[in-house]
Amino acid sequence: MSAFTASGGRTLDRLAGAEREAGIVAAARWLATLHALPVSLDRRFDLAAETHNLDAWARLVADRQPAAAGRATLLARRLTALAPRLELVDGVPIHKDFHYQHTLVEAGGMVVIDLDEARAGDPAFDVAHFAANLRLLALRECITSGEPAPLESAFLDAYASHTGYRCDARHRWFGAYTSLKIARQLACARGPRPVPSGAELERQVGCILEEGLRSLAERAGGAAT
Repeated sequence: MSAFTASGGRTLDRLAGAEREAGIVAAARWLATLHALPVSLDRRFDLAAETHNLDAWARLVADRQPAAAGRATLLARRLTALAPRLELVDGVPIHKDFHYQHTLVEAGGMVVIDLDEARAGDPAFDVAHFAANLRLLALRECITSGEPAPLESAFLDAYASHTGYRCDARHRWFGAYTSLKIARQLACARGPRPVPSGAELERQVGCILEEGLRSLAERAGGAAT
């Protein structure tokens, strides 16, 4: 059974200062609660199917953003090569499309929308997906990439405080996967709004692909910081 209701609130990218910080913590708490729910979902995350999409995404990016072709192709190849080595957690309820514009913050709480992709899978997918989209937000707000931006670190720390989560090979792979997904969305004028154009589109596509490549290059282990 599905129940629908109207909700107000503002998405995380429309918040600032202490309100945004509190929203990030609330998002981490909401996600930790979802991942701990004792529910069984019929649909399951299929790593083989997700990996099968990578070459098509890279070709689309290359076609629409030729300057990013090499990075998109390289990222797809590296992800495909590493996929068979992943040891996934299975059976946890995941959102599968959790990002900052799917959160609505209002006084007293948070509402999360767009759960149509929900299924059983690895909680690391949601965590890395949300973190990668926070990197996109940081890029849009001209925060220097490299080390995790403050929003990403705050989210990962908050989620880890509830779950003991650590950023391992699964997290890095899913983060890189999401970076290629975001590049494809940008090239198709989709994804979190506003959709960039011209030189700004080229910059965001190139930078998010670099983030994906960097994610795969990071050393294993380490706390969620």
